[in-house]
Amino acid sequence: GRQSASACPAGTYCPKGSSSFALCPGGYYCNATSTNATGCPAGKYCPGGSSGLSPCPGGFYCPALSDDYLDCPAGGYCPAGARNVTACPAGNYCPAGSATYSPCPAGYYCPASAATFQGCVGGLYSGPGASACETCPAGSYCPSPTANSGFSGCASGTYSAAGADACADCAAGRFAGAEATACAECAA
Repeated sequence: GRQSASACPAGTYCPKGSSSFALCPGGYYCNATSTNATGCPAGKYCPGGSSGLSPCPGGFYCPALSDDYLDCPAGGYCPAGARNVTACPAGNYCPAGSATYSPCPAGYYCPASAATFQGCVGGLYSGPGASACETCPAGSYCPSPTANSGFSGCASGTYSAAGADACADCAAGRFAGAEATACAECAA
């Protein structure tokens, strides 16, 4: 004979007019009295045979009708319960599987949707959380990509233009004070 909806086991459904139950398909859930499968909402996942909703874990996302959670790609982040991928904001980086974003370290820059941080080249510098590197000011230098969290002033007897990765020595017969942008001629 025909089974009643109340006899339908959890994770299955009993279609009206059917004499047997059907396994709840992936992306849907079926409670013990279901006469049809209910679609899994975004932010949750429902493997085949589900009798309820499973929360999407951090580092993954779950669009509507998901039967499993999907890996969060590099350049985006997915907090717990994510319905979709959120682009990593400028000044931060998001490797694959990120549940949140991480601030870009000093000496590096992170444009929007960055999977990792990029080093500032010589003549440029950045502070923490930078989305771009800045030009080293005249009278100072920024030497190496990983040491560019700030800039250093040129010593007396040296000078630099903006964007320098090193200070240049003044020529014979010329002098400069600290942080000079040019050398002056020595008085006779």
